[in-house]
Amino acid sequence: MGIDEKILPYTEASKNDANLRWLLQNYNSNGFLERRVPISLQVNIKVSKDFKNKARISMFVSRFLTYAPPYTDNNISFFRQGGSPYFGMELNFNL
Repeated sequence: MGIDEKILPYTEASKNDANLRWLLQNYNSNGFLERRVPISLQVNIKVSKDFKNKARISMFVSRFLTYAPPYTDNNISFFRQGGSPYFGMELNFNL
């Protein structure tokens, strides 16, 4: 746009102009491809028991249930597998 607010055309001579060269940008076409990844869900469980505010014992299971459906991205199939469940226990004391 010129000083008089008229829109000027971008010509071949503009491509070689030092001040206008930055207007021309090359993009990789892969950046505009649609990518959709379905949701991955995990269920964790934790159970705790207090003993007279002096101790607490907790048992937990991480990745109790896992839902990770397969999907295709850029003609490549991905099969996500949830990890195996992790069982744990913790014991806390209050002094």
